[in-house]
Amino acid sequence: MRRTILAAAILALGATRALAQAVPPPPPPPQTQEKLGRDLFGEKEPQEGDEQAAAGQPAPPSKEEPDTAAEPPAPAAPSAKIHPDAPTDAYDARVASSFRAAESFQGPLDGGWTLSANGEGALFSVRFVDHAGKLEAAWRDLRRKGALDGSGIVDGVTRDGGRLTLRFSAMAGVQDVVTLAADEGGVWRGELDEGGHKRPVTLAKTSP
Repeated sequence: MRRTILAAAILALGATRALAQAVPPPPPPPQTQEKLGRDLFGEKEPQEGDEQAAAGQPAPPSKEEPDTAAEPPAPAAPSAKIHPDAPTDAYDARVASSFRAAESFQGPLDGGWTLSANGEGALFSVRFVDHAGKLEAAWRDLRRKGALDGSGIVDGVTRDGGRLTLRFSAMAGVQDVVTLAADEGGVWRGELDEGGHKRPVTLAKTSP
């Protein structure tokens, strides 16, 4: 009886082993297959927050990288102020200094004057250059405006203290001589001789 039971147990154990060898092992779990596929294609493992991003929710900030969005930008260094007017001011100062130096050599007659006859009005416009003691002059006949021969250079200018003499020819063949003396008001008074025709005149400054 015992031999029969022992033989049956041995047969059952052999059948169990044979069945175990015949049945293939179960397939790997899904997670193992996903990992194997990622390894083959070089994909990374899903990180924390990927599921939230796929659902449309913002992922939490990474703990390794600091959040710099909230930090205000560093203030820019103040740039040096440029004064473009400085060279211009220096140039203007030099021009003004040169002008004052030139004025210091100008005499009292320098500028524009008008020679007028008593009762006849303005006759000639005279422009003097009185510089460093040297006197020159040009004339223009105000009675013949626009005439080609209505202006010219004063041939001779003589200044002797308070007396002034001008010699020029406003008309061909006619010698004009103006003899003047300065009065206290800065006006020169005297006589105009136009080829023998004489009349009293005054010379007054009208422009610098």
